[in-house]
Amino acid sequence: MQGKLWAFIIFALAAVIGVGGYLYWTGLQRTVRDFSRFPYDVRFSDEIAVQGEAGRMVLVHREGGWQMAEPVESALDEAMRRRLEAVLASDFFVDMMAKADEDGGGYRRLAPPTTVTFSRAGQVIVRLTLGTGQTLGTANSERRWFFVQGDAMAYRVFVPLYDVGTLFEVPPSGWRDRRWVDIEAGGITSMVFETAVDAFSLDRLGQPSAKNPQGWRVAWARGEGIDPFDSDGFVIDERRIATIIDLVAPLYVDDFADGLSWEAVRGSGAGARIQIHGAGPAMTLEVGGEVGAEVFPAFRALGEGARFVHIAGRQEVAVMTARRLLGILPLFDDLRTKSVWEFSSSRLASVSVRVYARQWRYAPGQDGVWMGYEGGEAVSLDEGALAGFVKMLIGLQALRFATPAEKDEPLHAAQVDVFLDDADEPAYQLRLGQSHQGLYRLARVNEGPVFVLPEAIAGILLSDLRLGSAQP
Repeated sequence: MQGKLWAFIIFALAAVIGVGGYLYWTGLQRTVRDFSRFPYDVRFSDEIAVQGEAGRMVLVHREGGWQMAEPVESALDEAMRRRLEAVLASDFFVDMMAKADEDGGGYRRLAPPTTVTFSRAGQVIVRLTLGTGQTLGTANSERRWFFVQGDAMAYRVFVPLYDVGTLFEVPPSGWRDRRWVDIEAGGITSMVFETAVDAFSLDRLGQPSAKNPQGWRVAWARGEGIDPFDSDGFVIDERRIATIIDLVAPLYVDDFADGLSWEAVRGSGAGARIQIHGAGPAMTLEVGGEVGAEVFPAFRALGEGARFVHIAGRQEVAVMTARRLLGILPLFDDLRTKSVWEFSSSRLASVSVRVYARQWRYAPGQDGVWMGYEGGEAVSLDEGALAGFVKMLIGLQALRFATPAEKDEPLHAAQVDVFLDDADEPAYQLRLGQSHQGLYRLARVNEGPVFVLPEAIAGILLSDLRLGSAQP
């Protein structure tokens, strides 16, 4: 009896799903078959003028496609251009009509109004004002009321899969191509960086390697705490260089500051710059004052730390977010690889750990199983903890490098010696200082630079993996 009940329940659910799916599908079919079309055909427009809260914008179709003619001559953002072309290639459907002089019943004009004028060959096809919208739970997206100039009726319009009303409410800055300067990444030969605390130059005259195939090197550097002779064994981080090049070739901005002069907005930020050299003339990007949301509310969405920027020799002023600027303008130490060491686990021969007066080591026994030793006694290891220890050990990463004030701190609290292959001397001697509030320790490998190691990593390296042993 119970089996028949379950069979009936499953059959009923299948029937409900089937009927619901049929109704949904037929609803979509009705959308594209039975709804009337908007009586004004804008598909062949060659000019669209939008007057809204953000001002006037004119888009024109010229040889090569849609472009912006006002408020400035500019190419369009690629995503916005594709979206516009898709909307204009589609039919505009009407699912509801009402008298335009009535302002109620769920439809009304918006304040401030947004007016859109579609034209072709200098003749107006239709001029309409956007009204309220509604998003339905179907694949046909937004319904938007259109109030057409000279028409007694208002039309609730939709374009399948596109929010046509929202499209024309995007301000001019959202339509503009934010690609400011075209730079060929492969043609960059050198870069000069100047910040408030340091200045340095990179070029491709170094020795290429597997981790630095482009041969980038530090040509010169000056600033507080920087050794001009690179005696700290500076190893450049190729990934950080790649990030910089990705951000400048081509160079994008986050918005444009039309109508503002560089002299008016350069502010106290002037002096930070990057100069890029290649096959053509050098390009210098200068960073100006911070964009204050109270003074420039149009840029509020860019967040704190956004700044005005300028290309030397050009009139335009643009704006970049703090995140973009941090990517383009690193500090000198940001270019140093954070890899302390890296080797294959198959090369690991043994590890010696000292914490204050206690000392023990890990090494494989005659059967190849790793054991822990303190004095002459061999003790089995926690296999799970050992796996985490080795994983951390073979690719040690620094958090950052020490400031000049930190470099003189004693590093006597602990030491980890790493032996590779069959060598009698350790390949790496990691010396660590005291824990700073349980957050980090200063450390140094061999005679390399002093760096900061998170306490979470130091704790794994200094933990006693031997079963039954007290932790140091």
